[in-house]
Amino acid sequence: MYSQIYKKLNELEREGQAIKVAAVGTGFIGRGMIIQASYMKGVRISLIYGRDLDKVRHIVKQCNHNLEYQECTSTAELKTAQNNNKIALVSDPRLIYESDADIVVDTTGAPEFGARVAYNSILSGKHIVTNPEMDICIGPELKQMAQEHNVIYSGQDGDEPGVVKQLFDYVSILGFEITALGKFKNFTDIHATPTSVKPWSDAYKQNPYKISSFADGTKMNIEMGLVSNATGYLPDVRGMHGKKMSIDEIVNHIKPKKEGGILHKNKVIEIIPGAEPSGGVFVIGHSNHPQIIDDMQYYKMGTGPYYLFYRPYHLCSIEILIGAVNMVLNRESTIEPIGERPLVDVATFAKRPLKKGERLDCIGGYDYYGLVDDYSIYRNENALSVSLAENAIVTRDIAQDEILTINDIEIEKDNFLWEIAQKRYEK
Repeated sequence: MYSQIYKKLNELEREGQAIKVAAVGTGFIGRGMIIQASYMKGVRISLIYGRDLDKVRHIVKQCNHNLEYQECTSTAELKTAQNNNKIALVSDPRLIYESDADIVVDTTGAPEFGARVAYNSILSGKHIVTNPEMDICIGPELKQMAQEHNVIYSGQDGDEPGVVKQLFDYVSILGFEITALGKFKNFTDIHATPTSVKPWSDAYKQNPYKISSFADGTKMNIEMGLVSNATGYLPDVRGMHGKKMSIDEIVNHIKPKKEGGILHKNKVIEIIPGAEPSGGVFVIGHSNHPQIIDDMQYYKMGTGPYYLFYRPYHLCSIEILIGAVNMVLNRESTIEPIGERPLVDVATFAKRPLKKGERLDCIGGYDYYGLVDDYSIYRNENALSVSLAENAIVTRDIAQDEILTINDIEIEKDNFLWEIAQKRYEK
């Protein structure tokens, strides 16, 4: 795949052309993607959407070359910027869909806004790279809509779900039976808050809510939920086991109980706290063939029959455009749902005691965390998808760590994500 993309991008560069990307969001991933794009051949950021255009201008000034830009508040100004080959800086999302971009890349992490971005991008005939917080909730519906409009729908390359899926494809091609797949995780505390993680967010100059969503496990449950929906592999237990172990211990533990492991079944998603490097992703392959076992031992892959294939890093903002250009050039997604409905969901659990009448904050905040489980189980419980929780009003007192159901909240009016997702709760 890489050599083909490399050749095509260089060809576009020689011809003075480029794949045009609309960047939606200017946080850590969005900022890095925009800067990285300025060093790539055959790719150009043609539009940047952000609520704070001062921040957007600052990002553009960090790019390679002296990129010209124009702030646009109308369709006419947008067309002028495009005709003059300038980056359009916009704070009106409607201009995203009116632009000449080939593909829209959403890095906002906002579930409701992300639903609007994906829906309208598809309607306007643009390929769409989605944000995980939205994708876990209504990905199957939007993928089907994208197919009907002849555009490609995908999650992000470079982020862990996409990298896990690529490793899964690689090991599948080799013919190994894959028994488990997942990611390494450094630290988890389901009750973490922006306040408790502030030392880390300050040290890395990150949004404390984002760091809290990592620490409380919500983001990893969402990410591994996307892997489930893309592969058919399911959590062995609600929220996954999360057993702490070193990288050398993984193949001895992540296998069936009858063989001395911790799993009740095969074909599972899992997270491994304590294994280093913590940014890595893994797939466990299995073979009983004696010659393959001998060969794998020669290759220093262990004594078998279980083998750990892993990638020690993922580079969200650096790699995201590889998947995006592959979507445009080859019409291939990095990771997408395989079914017409989700195989799993990530439900909402109270991070603290919640009182009737309180308005819930956002993912990674002070009010709730998310755990992944089978979609059918959560639907039987009428569980509230974590993507739908933001700004909902609690209608009864909820105990700490209690699951929230759709009957426990009132969703704000004009919630586009709910407009699409509510059909599931009616079934």
